[in-house]
Amino acid sequence: DTPCAEIYMNLLRSRANDKKMNLLKEWSKYEQKCSETGEYQIFLADNLQSAGAHQEAQTILKNIIIEKGQQYDVRVAYQIWLQSLLSEDKFDEAKEVAKQCIIHYPYWYRGYIGYGKALVFQGKFEEGKIYIDKSIALQDYYAEPYGLLTIIYDVYYKDPVMAVKMYKKALSKKQYMFLFSMPRATFSVVKCALSQKDYKTAVWRSEEHTS
Repeated sequence: DTPCAEIYMNLLRSRANDKKMNLLKEWSKYEQKCSETGEYQIFLADNLQSAGAHQEAQTILKNIIIEKGQQYDVRVAYQIWLQSLLSEDKFDEAKEVAKQCIIHYPYWYRGYIGYGKALVFQGKFEEGKIYIDKSIALQDYYAEPYGLLTIIYDVYYKDPVMAVKMYKKALSKKQYMFLFSMPRATFSVVKCALSQKDYKTAVWRSEEHTS
């Protein structure tokens, strides 16, 4: 019997070129099979927030954490909730959700990276670095935290040597979702955003030019 999360990821890959809302039609077929664990609702919210329906997604995620959090592993709900809040510039709310995630899943790196990312978006680099370093201590596999550290060392500490070191660490990781491997023209756009203290644009424009 294929796990619900695997079913969802297979659907996501098979419909990578479709509009996000089209995936909802396919995923709805698994409502009965996957609702007990909360996975149906979590991945429904993932589709909704990807399609821009953030408030609806956030309500679903908040409710599923309350209803299922004591019985099932709902850490992915926290991850999607954080993504949705950050995309709407709700940085303080994102930090509150990240705190809850850290309390309930203290050994999972995602709560720490979510909190650290919100701080970086607010220009609070030194405090953000504490949480990013903690995420790396828990799970040193993904490129995302090193991408954030690249900005921190470049912009806040003005340390190009360490910035390059963090950049190279990101490139060494197997997961390339959040790498800073961008063309020079794009890097100029990022630098411009940083000079205007638009840290969110700087980070996310970097993430758009990956792989």
